Amino acid sequence: MIKIIRLITGEDIIGDIIGKIQPSNDKDDEKIIIQNPLTAYVDRDKKSPSLYMIPWIPIDLTEEDTVNIPMSQITTMVNPRLSIISHYNDIVEALNNLSHSKDDDLLIDVGLDDSVSEDDDDDTKPTIH
Repeated sequence: MIKIIRLITGEDIIGDIIGKIQPSNDKDDEKIIIQNPLTAYVDRDKKSPSLYMIPWIPIDLTEEDTVNIPMSQITTMVNPRLSIISHYNDIVEALNNLSHSKDDDLLIDVGLDDSVSEDDDDDTKPTIH
């Protein structure tokens, strides 16, 4: 179930809540498991507001596509509009295709190739929003 989650830090995350982890003792907090978490923010500086979604953590560099967030770090969760869910799904699909690509040129373009020197000033990086 895709939700927009506001953290106590003020960050807004959109992601697919796929489960909960119950605390193992009184000191632990219940956690939710979120798959493909993206940071969501609205740019209101333009003539018309724009919604941007970017990976909350570098999921493409990890072996997992889920994160566990303690309930104590969450102030609220809401259901996004259907158009937002569709946009989220499109971005997750694009990110999955990007991270599964084996094309070395693509890795250089997104800055994941350590062999790129400082002389390579190619500012054309893919933008997903």
